[in-house]
Amino acid sequence: MEYIMKKLKSRKEILNSLDEMDKAQTEKVLEYIHSVMLTPRDRVENKRFKESAIQQIKDALKES
Repeated sequence: MEYIMKKLKSRKEILNSLDEMDKAQTEKVLEYIHSVMLTPRDRVENKRFKESAIQQIKDALKES
């Protein structure tokens, strides 16, 4: 029972601290959560997407 009470207290503290954050801090927390939730496969796909986007930007800059 004590473990459950500690866990509930921790959750309440986390929620209270989230309420006190400004928008920029909240965005950073969401970015962190998103990065933790990505699977290794998602990370590889995300990296490939970024590399492709960078290459397209470089190609477009060379053309102009």
